Amino acid sequence: MKRVVAFVALAALSLVGPGAIAASAHGADESNYRSVVTSIAPSTTAFTVRTIELGSRLELTVAQGHTVLVNGYDGEPYLRIGYDGVYENFHSPSHWVNKDRYGRVALPPEANSDLPPEWVRVGNGPSVRWHDHRTHWMALVLPPIVQPAQGERHIIEPAWKVPLVLDGQPAEVTGELTWEPAPSALPWLVGAAAEAIACLLAIRFRRGLQWWIASGAAVLAAYVIALRISTNHFPAVPTVCVALTVGGLVAVRYEPRVVVVSAAAIAWGAFSRLGVLHHSLVRFPLGLNTDRALVTVALGIGLGTLAAALLDEAVSRPTRRRAEPAQPLPSTS
Repeated sequence: MKRVVAFVALAALSLVGPGAIAASAHGADESNYRSVVTSIAPSTTAFTVRTIELGSRLELTVAQGHTVLVNGYDGEPYLRIGYDGVYENFHSPSHWVNKDRYGRVALPPEANSDLPPEWVRVGNGPSVRWHDHRTHWMALVLPPIVQPAQGERHIIEPAWKVPLVLDGQPAEVTGELTWEPAPSALPWLVGAAAEAIACLLAIRFRRGLQWWIASGAAVLAAYVIALRISTNHFPAVPTVCVALTVGGLVAVRYEPRVVVVSAAAIAWGAFSRLGVLHHSLVRFPLGLNTDRALVTVALGIGLGTLAAALLDEAVSRPTRRRAEPAQPLPSTS
């Protein structure tokens, strides 16, 4: 029993720790905000620019023989991009403010737009990606126009602008920020509940608990791999949950009750991605519906196997107690 407690404690620490890191570092895996570039003025083929990562960053690529300078929030030189490399102005306040998604940064004394630029090479060029607060909604609360009607599409910012200097001449990138309501999550939640019940009944009448858990781990692992392909990072909680599930299935021969932890890990890994059910935009290579389907299947299997494992534990506990040999009474002589 001590091994089970230790295993559960390790699982809890593993899930909570990476989960917090993932939430803070990769907050743009799903969103209801769409930010797109609508025009470049004057029209040019000297560079291309687009929004990436659900609008959280801009990507600008310069053609050979040209140089683009991106102005910061105070109009100061911020980025310089060309075939000779990518440079960032260390004195630009934008350099510091862009380090946080919501601009919650205390500016140091060297962050001063009045100081001459101090260019620091940060890339080889001719392409750069950067976070720009002008292209997305900056508040934690919903925009006022969205709050009373979250199920409708809204234009949050019809023309956000990022000023540039192309080969010494002024230019401007314009874009649009909109709120895109998500389709209902109810059918997917009903599907997960139905799958959990079917899974539980199948296990109770036909057994195969470990096979179902392995199937859930395979679905969750496929989801993690797909996210890795589309976002270039492993989502921490589902990744740890897959590892816990596999480890639990290996350890079950030594401690059968560890199977409860394996089932719980599948359910928790899917639950950690439940945000895709109430967002309209996701960073997933196979699209929103496939993303939702994989999460739903993993959640249903996780809940069903967890319920079956807990029922098995509740039924087998009295049997184990009856099977334990009686302890001899202490001698009174």
